[in-house]
Amino acid sequence: MVTNGDEIKEQLRHSREELVSLSRRIYTIAEINSILAAFGTKLELFFKSVLFPSESPWRPLKFFIDCLGDVLSQDEIQELQQFREIYNLARHNPRFQIGIIELLERLERVETLISVPIENGIGRCGESAYTPTRRVYWVTAWKYFDDMEVHIIVPGDADDTMGPPELDMIRLDRESWERAKQVLSAAGSLDKWEAHVPETFVRAWEALDDFVEAIAFEGEYRELLTSLAKFENNFNRMPGTNRGDCSQCVLVACLVAMVDVISATLHPDDIVRQIQRQVSSSYAVPETARELGSISAELARIAESIWDESCYITGPLWASHKEFEDLKTRSLVSSDRYPVLIDDNHRLIALSC
Repeated sequence: MVTNGDEIKEQLRHSREELVSLSRRIYTIAEINSILAAFGTKLELFFKSVLFPSESPWRPLKFFIDCLGDVLSQDEIQELQQFREIYNLARHNPRFQIGIIELLERLERVETLISVPIENGIGRCGESAYTPTRRVYWVTAWKYFDDMEVHIIVPGDADDTMGPPELDMIRLDRESWERAKQVLSAAGSLDKWEAHVPETFVRAWEALDDFVEAIAFEGEYRELLTSLAKFENNFNRMPGTNRGDCSQCVLVACLVAMVDVISATLHPDDIVRQIQRQVSSSYAVPETARELGSISAELARIAESIWDESCYITGPLWASHKEFEDLKTRSLVSSDRYPVLIDDNHRLIALSC
């Protein structure tokens, strides 16, 4: 498990690597200041949200540094205050200059000093670092006989006038759509399509008789899916038209379920069974769904391959082709059967279309 304390140390290590890389070419003072300001901002957030989360975040960083008086000496606190001062200069004074060698030394000292409250377990240092998996999704509603067919799309460009391929689909009773939108609004942020979806796509949808509405949802994917699943129409339809008949829908549900169950599963041999139970109870996929067995088995295989490193992941997140290929180069593991990987930040990532 990566803790909040581990995360700030990793961010510091990354800043130092950026400085070393910068030193191997011609660089500008602005580039050094940018690295300093970026890390200083992360350090300030660490003090406010991790070390002293009960204090008002509107207080200045100077106040939060002084709060370490119980674990650091006054000389050590003064060192952190000096770092705060150069961080503020890097943010606000374009003429401020500091050399790479001096900054590397200061960052090394900062790492030593912040290790003290981390090792003492102050605030939320020992808690698992939360990796946000919120994003914007396009949601379209279509008439389907007596039901409403809701399509979920990952925003992106497309040569087709109908827009990018859908990521997921779920059918509701038509009368439930307005109530479903209310639940979605409580689960995340809901907005009209105009500020989010290209008009050319919407006009193409509107040209079809069965189109009802397009909206934008921002939030966690599992919240989006569970909100819609509350209203799913479970009646069996002709073979090939049910949610469980769609390989893509089953894969998406299994990915969300995998994140849910992996941290609570005691042994990797149990993952397949846990995924299948979770998709049935929460994500509108029956345990008899086509390909559920093979998909859950493959996801269990990639989870087992990192079991010794960590038994937690966050996500899922949906990447474009370029993003996915870039992430694949530094992934911990990827599937040969499905466009799915776990990256070096322990995020479960799949190709969006």
